[in-house]
Amino acid sequence: MLSVLLTVACLVFLGALFFAVARASARTARIVWLTVFAVVLGSAVTMMGAHAFLSKWSFRGDSTRYGLLQLIDGTAERPFVFRRLAPDIVGYAADMAQKHLSRATLDGLVNTSRLVHYRGFTGIDVESWSERKAVAVHIAFILFWSCLFGTYFVGIALLLTVGKCSTLEAIVTSAIGLALVPLMFVEGGYLYDASELLLLSTIILLAFRGYYLLLPPLVLLMAINKESALLAVPPLFPIIARRSGWKIAGVVTGLLTLVGLAWFLYIRARYAASPGMDRETWIAYNFAFWTNLKNYFRFNGLYSPVLPAPRGANVIILLLLSFPLLKGWAVSRSDVRLATIISAAIAVPLFLTSCYGDEIRNLSMIFPYLFLICTGGVREMMKPDNGETCTRQDVMPPTPQPRVSK
Repeated sequence: MLSVLLTVACLVFLGALFFAVARASARTARIVWLTVFAVVLGSAVTMMGAHAFLSKWSFRGDSTRYGLLQLIDGTAERPFVFRRLAPDIVGYAADMAQKHLSRATLDGLVNTSRLVHYRGFTGIDVESWSERKAVAVHIAFILFWSCLFGTYFVGIALLLTVGKCSTLEAIVTSAIGLALVPLMFVEGGYLYDASELLLLSTIILLAFRGYYLLLPPLVLLMAINKESALLAVPPLFPIIARRSGWKIAGVVTGLLTLVGLAWFLYIRARYAASPGMDRETWIAYNFAFWTNLKNYFRFNGLYSPVLPAPRGANVIILLLLSFPLLKGWAVSRSDVRLATIISAAIAVPLFLTSCYGDEIRNLSMIFPYLFLICTGGVREMMKPDNGETCTRQDVMPPTPQPRVSK
């Protein structure tokens, strides 16, 4: 009897849905369809990115330097132990899950979940797999994907705010941007990378829209996520100044700098006795890397364990970015250009001195600004040449009607 009632209820629901769709106005249909399309497309793209990350790095296995449980327990090495937000969220959620999930569910996470296949990562063949570790890995994976999914919608909002494009164009463009995220994870990938992208993009969006009161708590969260968030504050100055003037921009960025600096000093002092070093230096290696021609033609399994994708320094990636960047620079807003210059002036020297080879994830501070500029550049390149217009060739022009004399 219950199955019959469920079948009837399903048919009634489908009939009501069809009736609602048939009766909807064009505006309502457009809003509903765009919402569903955005959710479906964004889910697919960000799930792909989260899976690519997991299949390559697997939250760093049992590494005492930056393994997942080591990050959660605060026993990882410096500077990785400084990044507290994502590990603390995962640790708290894992403890709650162990207390409230059923035994059957916990056993499934340990033994039969598909994520069991991703145990271990490069250089480690065997990884411990306790109940706590299994629950933490599942929560970390969900958190990582959720942050990418949130970044996707923030990207849409950024384009609608700055790019002056249609909603459909913003949805598709943001999806394309998120589809390129796995290219970040060349020489490293960490739990806090996705939350860093989400918080940074949100802060930039709020600065563009003038919601300055929300910036201090978000900058603090971003600093807790990664202590170098302090460096993301100066590029906000031209954005705020364009909207509210130089004085307000100075006050806001000054306050945000104090917030980031306070956490930076606190977290460094708290884990001063931890093993490791506050900052790594790779100047000699990077000089040899960037002056070696073959590094501009290297590939790696960034999207799939076997299928090759161009690495960060690959000439394909350089061409992919250089054309829209050069075309978009001239048509971008002055505050976006200045913010890009400031962020690049900060990030690029650190990238060349403290990052390993083409570890382009460490240029993430520039990504939102490049995203806006390159989007404008692609729009410029796609304009019809010589004033031509895009018309449908299969539509016959209307036949002129003979004039009837009165």
